Amino acid sequence: MNILLVCGMGASTSIVVNAMKEELTENEKNWTIEAKSSQDVKEVAGKYDLVLLAPQVRYQKEMIEGYCTPLGVSVMVLDSFAYGTCNGKKIMDMVRGGIQNV
Repeated sequence: MNILLVCGMGASTSIVVNAMKEELTENEKNWTIEAKSSQDVKEVAGKYDLVLLAPQVRYQKEMIEGYCTPLGVSVMVLDSFAYGTCNGKKIMDMVRGGIQNV
């Protein structure tokens, strides 16, 4: 599973990515989780299975889905509280639940 976390500028997103990586199970250790700005999505979307939107860029969801959906890439908006508190467990639980529903 390749996951892209999309944010505005990327300042705090690396902390969230690290918190998510800490919650990977043994079976998920080969997953890739990276962060990029919303401006990069169009060029890189095809490399990922799932795109997560930070709450501050949720207003760009429709545009990002326009890049991702034709490529078979799912897009989800992260919970504001989980993102703001860098709650890797809650985010990964959301990701796992979303994967089952895709």
